[in-house]
This record gives sequence, C-alpha cells and structure tokens, in this order.
Amino acid sequence: MQRSKITDDEHDWPPLPARPIHAHKGVFGTVEIFGGCPHMPGAPALAARAALRIGAGRVRIATDEKTLALTLGIEPHATGRVIAGDPSAQFEPPPMDHILVVGPGWSTHSSRERLAQRLWMLPNPAVWDADGLNLLADKQSLHLDRLSQEAGGNQTIPRVLTPHPGEFRRLAGRLNLKNSGDDDASRRSGAAELAAMLGVVVVLKGSSTIISDGRVTLSHDAANPALSTAGSGDILSGIIAGLMAQGAPPLDAARWGVRLHSIAGRRWADQHGDAGLRAVELADLLPGILRELRRR
Repeated sequence: MQRSKITDDEHDWPPLPARPIHAHKGVFGTVEIFGGCPHMPGAPALAARAALRIGAGRVRIATDEKTLALTLGIEPHATGRVIAGDPSAQFEPPPMDHILVVGPGWSTHSSRERLAQRLWMLPNPAVWDADGLNLLADKQSLHLDRLSQEAGGNQTIPRVLTPHPGEFRRLAGRLNLKNSGDDDASRRSGAAELAAMLGVVVVLKGSSTIISDGRVTLSHDAANPALSTAGSGDILSGIIAGLMAQGAPPLDAARWGVRLHSIAGRRWADQHGDAGLRAVELADLLPGILRELRRR
C-alpha cells in the first residue's frame, strides 16, 4: 500500500493552536486525567500520551495509589496525584486552568460516583468519556437532568462528551431523548439533541463520527477497521483535551481531534493493513501529521 497523504476537501477549518517560538510548557496548558483502576491502568496512560503528543504542555493523572504506579510506568512523561480512600471526602479540586479528562479505564465502582458528581459541577473545561459517561448514565443518584440545569445549561462550561454507540444509548435512555436510533439521520439528530440538552459538544463515535454542539452538526466519514482496537477512544479523548489545553474552543478541538485521529489511523493502515494497530501507535504518529498540516 502507498503511504496516505493528507488531503483537505473541506472548507472553513479553524486554525490549529499556535506554537509561539519563545513559549514554555505553561503556555500550552495542563490536562488532568481522572481515570484508571488496577485492572485498567493503560487507559489514562494512553490519553496522557495523546495529549502530550498533540502538544499539551503538561499532563497529570489523578487516580488511586496502586493504579498510579502502574500508569506512570506506562507513560512516565505524565505526572500524578493520588486520590486515596473515599475520593469525594478528600478531594482537592484541580486548578481552574486544568483541562479535565474524566473516565478512561475508571470503572463504575461506587467510590467513583460522588467524585463524578463533583467533577461534573466544576467550572473546568472537560472531556467526558468511557466510564465517566457510564456513571452519568447509570447512577440515578447523580440526577443528570438537574446537574445539567445547574452546571451545563447554555454551554457555560466547555465540555465535550465522546460516547460510542452503547454509551450514547445509555445516555439517551436516561435523558429520554427522542432520537437514539442507529441510522445516520437518527444519529445526527440524537447527537444534536444531547448536545443541546446538556450544553456540550457531542462526538458520537462510529465509522461515521457525528460532531455537534446542538446548533452545528457535522459528520466525518472515514471508516477504518484498523481503528477498531482497544484504547483508540482513549487516544481521541487525549487529543481533544490536549487541543483544548492549547486554547482551542470545544467544537474546534472536537473537529480537529476526530480528523487527526482519523488521519493517523488511515496512515497506519496504509502501511500495515486493517488489523494489528496498537492505540499507542496512533499517538506517536501525531507530531508528524501536525508538522505536515502546519506546513501547508
């Protein structure tokens, strides 16, 4: 197969975040990832690697002590902080300028429930994925409809939700959305409805990924079976959060995140085929893709 080339048949793409020549790491923001558990320590490490590879200045992983040791062993370029015991009782909120990622490999253990509620109420921009979304959908005590009115209305807090179809159906059922089908029209309508209801940007993943802020709804059609691999979604969450840390608005970060993730997957498949991708390889392709895009 021939190596894929970046093509751009679309118009009105927002600029990628600037990289001032005299900048330091603080200029490019901090991503803080709430995720991981002893049997899934790799998920937050993958999100961290993607955030760093896309250009975030710093990444911190917040999890229990046992998981943190495992996770930092996988991605030693991140830093960490321990959330011990009942995390809600001893929770120190992250600085307001940290961009949060909530959910990769987190589990839905009861100890996460109250912390998820507190994180949803924080003013920090955030990307919610995986078990973060499952907690929002499955835990009746979180009162998602009330939390949305208190903290998410009119998109006062920049948030991106990145559900796969199963996570989307659970959220749709919890919030009684009118559109939750699997056909393209229903997916577009459902993503827009969820985005408008919660005041967020929704990235509804699939072979055709839908991106909506409730007003603008876009689709990215780039079916690639190579991307059907564990950790691919963690990479996407890290990319989006890393772009937000560098100043990209949520919708722009979501659009670029989906596109860059897709280009990386296509480039890998052009070299290796449609099976065998390890998610970490997506992250490691990102700097070269960014370099090529910025030179155009």
